[in-house]
Amino acid sequence: MNLPFVAQTIGTLEQQVPHDQMAYSGFLEALLKEEAAGSTARKQSTMTRLAGFPAVKTLDEFTFAANSFSVSDFENQMRLGSRGRSESRQAYQLIQGWVAAAANLDVEIRFFVSQ
Repeated sequence: MNLPFVAQTIGTLEQQVPHDQMAYSGFLEALLKEEAAGSTARKQSTMTRLAGFPAVKTLDEFTFAANSFSVSDFENQMRLGSRGRSESRQAYQLIQGWVAAAANLDVEIRFFVSQ
């Protein structure tokens, strides 16, 4: 079997955990988790390189610049309800979706707005 990440981590894992404190199945599970994580990282790196992307971006690395909504304007538009601008309602729905997705992924999300 070709398990390059197991070969890299087996010595470190053996030193970290004395033989009498971990069952063989636990040791094997830890090795296989390392192999899966390493393999996933390598696939992501390869696919990014082949796609021509300059770098991998994660959700928490993005900053979104929207159409110059100020907090006060946004609050006023939300108070108007269906009479408010459709762009404000769409922005609100979009933000709600981001917040829900971030919560599901356990990712911190920040919004920067003008006063």
